[in-house]
Amino acid sequence: MVVSVYPFMKIDKNFGTTESEMFVQVRYDISEEMSLENKEKLVNRVEQSLEPYREELKARSIYSFWSDRWTLTRIYLHEGETTPENLSMVRRRLGEVLPEIAGVKLEVMENRRHWRHEGKKQIWFQIVGEDSEVLARLAEEAKQLLAAIPGLGDPQSSNEQGGQELHVELDRDLASRYGVSPMQPAEVIGLTYRGRRLQRYRTPDGEREMRLTLDEKETESVSQLTNLPLWTSEGGRVPLASLAEFHEVPGAERIQRDNRLTSVWVGARYEEGNREQYMPAIKAAMDDMEMPYGYSWTLGRWQRHQQERQNEFLVNLVLALVLIFAVMAGLFESIQQAIGLMIALPFALSGAVWILFFTGTDFDTTAAVGLLLLIGIVVNNGIVMLEHINGYRRKGMERFEAMVRGGRERLRPILMTAITTLISLTPMAIQKPSIGDVYYYPMALVIMGGLFVSTFLTTILLPTNTSLVEDSFKLGRRGFGALGRLASRLNPRRRVTQTES
Repeated sequence: MVVSVYPFMKIDKNFGTTESEMFVQVRYDISEEMSLENKEKLVNRVEQSLEPYREELKARSIYSFWSDRWTLTRIYLHEGETTPENLSMVRRRLGEVLPEIAGVKLEVMENRRHWRHEGKKQIWFQIVGEDSEVLARLAEEAKQLLAAIPGLGDPQSSNEQGGQELHVELDRDLASRYGVSPMQPAEVIGLTYRGRRLQRYRTPDGEREMRLTLDEKETESVSQLTNLPLWTSEGGRVPLASLAEFHEVPGAERIQRDNRLTSVWVGARYEEGNREQYMPAIKAAMDDMEMPYGYSWTLGRWQRHQQERQNEFLVNLVLALVLIFAVMAGLFESIQQAIGLMIALPFALSGAVWILFFTGTDFDTTAAVGLLLLIGIVVNNGIVMLEHINGYRRKGMERFEAMVRGGRERLRPILMTAITTLISLTPMAIQKPSIGDVYYYPMALVIMGGLFVSTFLTTILLPTNTSLVEDSFKLGRRGFGALGRLASRLNPRRRVTQTES
């Protein structure tokens, strides 16, 4: 257990699921509005620049998608090549070979939303505040700070840009001079382009929703917006363009809120080490970042979910150990042998930790399930050996001779079952297949490493543990007996004898 502390502190414990991916995605951040024809030329240029690296990237195909709101390019890997190592290699290589295009920023982005990244080598935090535009600016600054931290790469934010928006900024001084209420432009624009909800209309078939809107066949234009009439306090009419300015700016795809606060997620990926290794540098960088009043950053529910899953796993592990001990004590009718058998379980945990450390695998949810399965498998090997030894002891054989003979006779069955289990799990550990978009190879590695170490050590140390526990109980009973006799001598009391009739 002592030699397992170092690898246990080094492996990443995320308690999520390592979800499989079929492609690596590149997002286009275009600074100006672009027509679909120009976007097609843009993606063709990017695809042509990636063609010479197709074999290096293990690319089966390169697809691009574009619309008036977003533009994406996906690199699909060959069948059987979509392992976490290959996907990380493709992401890292794309950052080196993607072309530099004026007015366009190409970013390797995640295929899933930030709230589903618990099982990956990523760190996410929230920046909360009031104004979404200010949050977008702070998110870009935070991404630059994350990119400067050694070991972190692919900084991202959830503030994905959508289409272009037309902002109408009212000149309040002019509006006050003309006697136009500041609320009137918003009401007129909303009524004109969004419509107004009316009272429901009752029909024989039930109530119907009613809404007052413009004719959907009509095409709205910016000139129509600028000429919208506003009414002054004196009854005059002025166009909207005389009181407001119009600006076309890129807008966010969606506005996110958490606990009634507008927020944006910012995160980055790491390939080596664990999450705790990078958290001090991230906290130092974010604490030094200047934020306006009312804006702050927090790990949010992402860290809370991690802690809840960790606590849930620890509770399940303790319950499994308690139930196994109860079953063993009832099966052998001996608490001593149950304790001797439970002492062998840390050997299995040690083997599981070391194999995760050597392979660079995270301790995720599938690995936790494998650890619970491993405890039951290791206990089964101990049951086979101890029950055979107890059979000889019940026949009157001495303990030492019974353990040597029983251990020798049960060695081959234990080794056969362990080897067959290891062989059956080898394809899962090597090929790393996914079932339901989840990788299960961490579970196979945990069972293989724990079973390999525990089989070797249990066959040797299980009889030793059982002997030591039994002898310790005997010494304890002798010690309590000696203390009882000593107490009876120091405190003599009247003995009552019963005469047989």
